[in-house]
Amino acid sequence: MEDIALYEEVIRLKNGEQPATLVTLIRSTGSTPRKAGAKMLVRSDGSIQGTIGGGRLEVEVIRKALEAVESGSPSTAEFDLTEDFGHACGGRLMFYLEPINPRPYLVIFGAGHVGRMLAQLAHQSGFYVTVVEENPQRPPLE
Repeated sequence: MEDIALYEEVIRLKNGEQPATLVTLIRSTGSTPRKAGAKMLVRSDGSIQGTIGGGRLEVEVIRKALEAVESGSPSTAEFDLTEDFGHACGGRLMFYLEPINPRPYLVIFGAGHVGRMLAQLAHQSGFYVTVVEENPQRPPLE
């Protein structure tokens, strides 16, 4: 049930304006606080939803997730759970960091034949589209 709430938040962010990173634990070996499949959403303001184990490990994963927000590129991050991380379990974790970028905006000036086609293609490609036209005789876009 908590995954459903997390995915609903991903959709909300995708349709909004705040970027985020979805962190998924893709491999765990040895003794670890969470197993593969655990997820955490890290918003660009540093707030989180979900957990991947807490402590210093989670702080480092949040830092990596914020780097992914900045770069916009997916990546992986691997950690050894040693006493340096406040864990004595000795396990190893690998995370997939997937940036969640909001839909881009496109403003088109001119609703002539080129502007209309561009607006249609941009909309089909997932952009929020605004067309600005000064000519009152030009028919509105549908």
